[in-house]
Amino acid sequence: MMSLPRGLSSSGQPSVQTNAAASTSRTSLVNPQVLALADPPTHQVDARLFEYISFQMVSVLAESSKLATQKRVQRQRRIEEDFGLKSRPASSRTSLGSSKSKDNASADEIKERDSHELRVRLEQVGFKTGWGLSERLCRDRPPFPRQTSPSNAPSNAPSPPDPLEVVKFVCKDVWVAVFDKQIDNLRTNHRGVYVLQDNAFKPLLRLSGSEQQNLSDEVVSMGSNLLPFPSGIVRGVLHNLGLKATVTAELGGAGQCTFQIKLAASANASLSTSTPASRPLV
Repeated sequence: MMSLPRGLSSSGQPSVQTNAAASTSRTSLVNPQVLALADPPTHQVDARLFEYISFQMVSVLAESSKLATQKRVQRQRRIEEDFGLKSRPASSRTSLGSSKSKDNASADEIKERDSHELRVRLEQVGFKTGWGLSERLCRDRPPFPRQTSPSNAPSNAPSPPDPLEVVKFVCKDVWVAVFDKQIDNLRTNHRGVYVLQDNAFKPLLRLSGSEQQNLSDEVVSMGSNLLPFPSGIVRGVLHNLGLKATVTAELGGAGQCTFQIKLAASANASLSTSTPASRPLV
């Protein structure tokens, strides 16, 4: 007697048991764990969380900077007392230098010193944030176009990325990732200087009185403390992508601010000197 193919009954129809087994096999492969890997849940946070953390970061680092400055001043006083610098006559103290003693520093000088220390720390935090953010955003994008290497450059030296393309990346991808909007205006002289203008910088919009053209001194001081962090982000992104630059920020009225990027001499050495004058790009 001829044997029937597996899965077929004597009538030539597929067996019910075989279909049921195949269905069970397919179902067992798609378990909840596999579904979770195929469609992972989206983690979401409150849109205001970043702004809240930014304000709290300024407050915490302000107290930390003030405490660090006080410890440094106390340590310097102990050194002066140990070496007997306090007991010297005034003429001998002035001969050592023209700097003032910390004891005679005015309240304004102390405030300015603490403010400078705070901004340095905020810029450093922003630099680390921008460095890591650039790696995450550049992971799935094509490489940046490269500049033409100068004739005197070593043959094995990698050519730097096009500065204009990197700055555009900051204006679009980076700004959207951090502030959920693009930079409103970008200008450059094509010689290593770029000016980024944000007409509605979100952290500044939360300040009381930011809608007025004539800002109070307190609002200006608070707003100035909110700019070093994004300046550090810009510098960190540029530095990680191979462009060394200095970034300075300026506070404007009604929530406006500008960031000026000045590339190092090595970064813009190959830029053409025959490019046109400053013009808007975005």
